[in-house]
Amino acid sequence: MKRKPVAPALGYFLGMFLLTVGLGTASAVGLGICAGIVCILLFPAYRKDVLRGLCFFAGALIVWTCYRLVFYERAIALDGKTVTLTGKITDIEYVGSDRLRVDFKGDCGGVSAKLSFYTTNTDIDYGDRIRAKVKVSKISDSVKTDSYSLMTKGIFLQGSQAESFTVTDEMPDLLIRSSMHLRDSLISQITNTIGGEEGAFASAMLSGDKTKISDSSMRTVYRSGIGHIFCVSGTHVVLIATLLLSIFKTFIRSKRLRLILSVLSIWFFAFAAGLSPSVVRASLFMTVMLSGELVHRRTDGLNVLSLCSLIILTVSPFAAGSVSFLLSFSAVFSLFFAAPILLRGRTFGRVAEHIVPPVVRSCAILFISMPIQLMFFSEISVIAPISNLVLIPFCTLALTMTAIATVLSPVSFLCVPLMSVSKYLLRAVFAGARLLSSSELSYLPAGVTAVKLAIILSIIAVLAVTAFKKSFRAVSAAFVSAVALWIVTSALWLVNTSGGYKLLVLPKGKTMECLLYKGREGIIFDLGCRGELNSRLSYYEQSRGVRDISCAFMTERSEGSELRFAEELAFVPEKLCIYDESMEFSLGDELEISCRNDSFVISVGGKEIVLEAGKISIEDSSVDVSELRSPFVTDLQTMKTDII
Repeated sequence: MKRKPVAPALGYFLGMFLLTVGLGTASAVGLGICAGIVCILLFPAYRKDVLRGLCFFAGALIVWTCYRLVFYERAIALDGKTVTLTGKITDIEYVGSDRLRVDFKGDCGGVSAKLSFYTTNTDIDYGDRIRAKVKVSKISDSVKTDSYSLMTKGIFLQGSQAESFTVTDEMPDLLIRSSMHLRDSLISQITNTIGGEEGAFASAMLSGDKTKISDSSMRTVYRSGIGHIFCVSGTHVVLIATLLLSIFKTFIRSKRLRLILSVLSIWFFAFAAGLSPSVVRASLFMTVMLSGELVHRRTDGLNVLSLCSLIILTVSPFAAGSVSFLLSFSAVFSLFFAAPILLRGRTFGRVAEHIVPPVVRSCAILFISMPIQLMFFSEISVIAPISNLVLIPFCTLALTMTAIATVLSPVSFLCVPLMSVSKYLLRAVFAGARLLSSSELSYLPAGVTAVKLAIILSIIAVLAVTAFKKSFRAVSAAFVSAVALWIVTSALWLVNTSGGYKLLVLPKGKTMECLLYKGREGIIFDLGCRGELNSRLSYYEQSRGVRDISCAFMTERSEGSELRFAEELAFVPEKLCIYDESMEFSLGDELEISCRNDSFVISVGGKEIVLEAGKISIEDSSVDVSELRSPFVTDLQTMKTDII
């Protein structure tokens, strides 16, 4: 089968991606041309496809530039202004003290936009048409911030507390209202019936709402390599479609009727999940795949994937940098292209047939998604192929039981047993995840330079073996060797004691939170933040391999600060110390900490570092960090500072 859309889609995506992650047009053009030349030299038989890809690459640059001028630039021009919003409510979240966060879509000061703002008007509903006056500001565009994920969804502004807010008499959006009400009802029913972490896990699998799962449980699940089960997207839709086809095949003879019912069920699931963009994308993909069989035409997954990506990126160019988009499409690419190449023409024994192909698919997904994980995640699970093989069947069965139970909710004597089965299945999943992620070598710190280099070089090596050897045994050996290299590199890093201390600073006006670390050992300093930056600091703990926190020093205590340090950090400090003039702390012979004039004084490597509100002094030099927004790290041995 010809796959003509693939090369244009890859070229189009590459152009959008390079610009979305912050490369300038000149750099993007240079990289695109270099990539084209390399592909022509390596694969001369496909030079026409490469040229088509380069043409679409140029088209992507034009489309992205136009989108930026028409939407992005006009939106951020409103930065700091008070504007009138007229449009509809797409989501509502209660944040406490009779205060709601409202997700809005519509006209924003003459610009079509999506954003969030706050209101104390609690008499509102999903889909309501509103008019509000709100002060807006642009969101940051750093790849390492939560705001970046909003930008990839086409959200460039954030709103403050509404100065005025009214619900108009216009007809509300009933589709959004009914979808969100159904989603909320399902979440409430699941969490109340199953309860505990298992109930939160089940509702997250169905709706994508992870707010009720504790941070520690989230980290355990992600470290075990099955965190993708929380992303309601292609994985869920494929699982549900496969399950439904199997069930319908048992009871319904007509193939056409089975396919129609499957498509309708997929869209009902999308509706119950709140019609989120990721679910709609996956549902569209599966609908096209199944529709081909309805009209007796063979559909190719890679062609459908390519066409869907062209449409999605034209409508929303910034989606090229979305982690959910990248992971969903890399997973489908692995399943429909990479894995079939490795499995083509190969037969296995009766037992191996049920084990080898799933392991190959899981390994292909892990390997192809590795660059994405390096870019966006703080840790990378290398145990994922095994955990997916062992735990995902339990998750799938629990998801199925939960979905059926919600449909049968009016019949309690059927609903409750199904929910109970789901609860114990998920309890087994948690136990398995804890076991598989218990070793420190089962997940790698993505921010360590040595680990990054090992991963990048091994990816190039495996791709070279795949392209030129084309041997299943050779590729398998290369993959196993690559994973072994990752683990050995990580192990060497964890036991490394050479090098000097580094100081990582998260500034926030006149307050800041710092991490002083060397190898796997670190100390936290909280100057006025009261633990509010712990979630961000946790990312850097994990990504830089800092796993032993001997102490966290705070200038002041507040209600709930102990809980923040106990629950929000990936690696909890052994003890928490509040500022005290008489306090002295020593770590071996090379590090001493004391308090002086409302500041922390660190003596390390013959240098004296003074941390105070919004200011850092090292030896005779002093730096005011109160105006900085980006975190930075300083090597106290070389005194080199890098913005991160």
